[in-house]
Amino acid sequence: MLRACMRIHRSALVVLSAAVCLSWAAESAPPDQRALQARQMYREGKLAEALPLFEEAIARGASGAVYYEAAFCVRGVRGDQEKAREYMTRALPLLEGELAASKTPAPYYYASAIYANELNDRDRAVEVARLGIERRDSGTFDLKTGESHFQLARLLTILGRTDEALPVYQKAADLLEKEPAPPVEIRRQTVEQLARTYMAKGDTGTAARWYARRVSLGGIGERERFQAAMVMVQGGLYPEALAALEQFDDDALMVEANYIGRVLGRSVELGMESRPDWAAMDDQTLLTEALKAAATLSEFRQQEEEKAKASPVERPYEWKTNKKGVRFKHYLPHPAGWAPKDPDNPTPQEQAILRGETVYVAPAASELSPARLSAERDFYGILLEYVRRGRLLREVSLQQGFASLIFR
Repeated sequence: MLRACMRIHRSALVVLSAAVCLSWAAESAPPDQRALQARQMYREGKLAEALPLFEEAIARGASGAVYYEAAFCVRGVRGDQEKAREYMTRALPLLEGELAASKTPAPYYYASAIYANELNDRDRAVEVARLGIERRDSGTFDLKTGESHFQLARLLTILGRTDEALPVYQKAADLLEKEPAPPVEIRRQTVEQLARTYMAKGDTGTAARWYARRVSLGGIGERERFQAAMVMVQGGLYPEALAALEQFDDDALMVEANYIGRVLGRSVELGMESRPDWAAMDDQTLLTEALKAAATLSEFRQQEEEKAKASPVERPYEWKTNKKGVRFKHYLPHPAGWAPKDPDNPTPQEQAILRGETVYVAPAASELSPARLSAERDFYGILLEYVRRGRLLREVSLQQGFASLIFR
């Protein structure tokens, strides 16, 4: 009886201990669990949520992969380059200890990337990447996921074998597209590498399509989004470029995007494409042609404004009744129900309308005479060619007097 009671007592202690452990786990997850949570958040593109989990995992002891991803996280969320470099430096010995036993390209990719991008040790980066490719060739790696293909492609890129890397990036993109819960950040990086690789090969059209895809995945900085939009213009993806040029917080980017967006939008409306004779001109000759087109267009617009002044159109109004019961016309500064496209960032023309000023509005292409249509197409087509070359518009427009035509 006593032995039976002791057995029951020991069993109760075991159950009690297990319950205590489960309670502790619920309140404070073990280090490996914190790291797993952080890495999952990172892969989902939730960098702000991942960062405190990374920091907690690192405080308790972390792997090289955790340090590597935490470095990109702290850089992306806080812009802390010094802390990112510290994490990279601490990651290296841990990663190099994992190389020989690795069944995926991951530690080779992480380590070679640190050498190449953070420590500027190109020779060591190439050596690590070469070792990774040798293990691939020996059939050591388990290449089943889109992420592992992306890592392998990056190793090939570091070795300068971009022609081999390209189909591997494509395979990675295809797999990530089909996976039920693909790592968002790896998906973004894969698409960005495809865009960059095609751009480096001179295939602007394909690069533009991948850049449009990259923008659609979100999580892209404003400067990178602006640069992607410029490539889309070069690749002829005008609607996609217009969408990418909207809503910038950076003042300089916002102003430049307004100029390019106005020219691009009007070019689309006019059905304008680049012409071979414009494409063959150097920048200075192109600007000379733009000045000629601007002078012709200015004459047309001046004639239209004078005609409009001679035949004034009554401003929009609505009937109201005063306190004495007398009806009167209440003139509106703009059409009823009208509002700027972006209320927080109205264009100069929209600001003038809000102030109740008389504003010249360019007529639709269908309303233009053949000569007037030709002048519009020449002016906007030449400026579009200028943008297609990757040139910015604000400064040259102010210098050459194009701004008043673009924003009227």
